[in-house]
Amino acid sequence: MNILTATSIVLDNHSGPLTTNSATIMCAAASNTSVKVISLFIANVDGTNDADISLWDGTYHLAKNIVVPAKSTLVFATKDSPIVLEASQFLKGYASANNDIEFFISWEIIS
Repeated sequence: MNILTATSIVLDNHSGPLTTNSATIMCAAASNTSVKVISLFIANVDGTNDADISLWDGTYHLAKNIVVPAKSTLVFATKDSPIVLEASQFLKGYASANNDIEFFISWEIIS
């Protein structure tokens, strides 16, 4: 999408757990839109154990088997270092342990 021809920019966000069973869709760009992820936080809410996370677009990994220490938060995107998804692309994540990893993601929908 040519950002100069955009007619709308809408903010949105989503949060939830990452699991081991299947990759959780954290963010998706609908057809005829682009998405600019302006923040992505991954938190390990376990008080004792480290956990690994992986982030991918269904084809390629943004991060693979990254250790998130117990009681820690990692930042994967900011407004100064965004992740851009083109039409019909998505960002998924999964974890090495259920109920240990949570995410918060915010983005701009550009159409």
